[in-house]
Amino acid sequence: FTLLIILGNIFIFILAPILANSLERHYTFGGKELSVFSKMVGFQVFNTVVASSVYYFFEGDALTPVGRRHSWYVYGSGMVLNVLIGDTFIINLGIDLLQPGLLYARHVAAPAAHTQREMNQILSPKADIYLAFRLQLVTKLVVITLIYSSALPLCTLLTAAFMWLAMWVDRYNLLRRFAPPPRSPDFLISVVHCYIMPAAIAVHLGCTVLFFEQQRRVVH
Repeated sequence: FTLLIILGNIFIFILAPILANSLERHYTFGGKELSVFSKMVGFQVFNTVVASSVYYFFEGDALTPVGRRHSWYVYGSGMVLNVLIGDTFIINLGIDLLQPGLLYARHVAAPAAHTQREMNQILSPKADIYLAFRLQLVTKLVVITLIYSSALPLCTLLTAAFMWLAMWVDRYNLLRRFAPPPRSPDFLISVVHCYIMPAAIAVHLGCTVLFFEQQRRVVH
């Protein structure tokens, strides 16, 4: 399941910008950001929650409550932690910080450019949807942490580590690598504050009751 989640996330990372640029053709840059953000957050959270919940509801010894609880903590919890660790280190540092495509452009494509103008464009790429991509990654980690932190307190530490690292990654990329991005509209962050976070907190409360009630049954 973990491998399928990773492949699915990579697929949506590639597909969402292509759909926004080629098929949807938004009238405003803010509309494009919101579209890409919504697709990525929705797909990744749904993908992770459904895959990890399979172990809670359908696995276990004779489908007993004890078996389900044991099975989820052995397999489902490991999947959640793998997702958070992968986003914190592989995506955050290996992809967003190292920027393999940008390294290739700078060291291979730029020296082969025929004009100085072409070289300048390669060496100073547009940020485009960088902010929306980073925001969706932050939102995804916060939502998943809220859902599972009552059962896995380690999720909070991993998300805190991601936030600290992300600050330096974004500072380096936006100040040293990319041309200044277009101004993002206020409604992008408003969607997170007014709709996604309240829903995530409500799910967190429900999951907390679910996890602790199941634990009470196991103990007693």
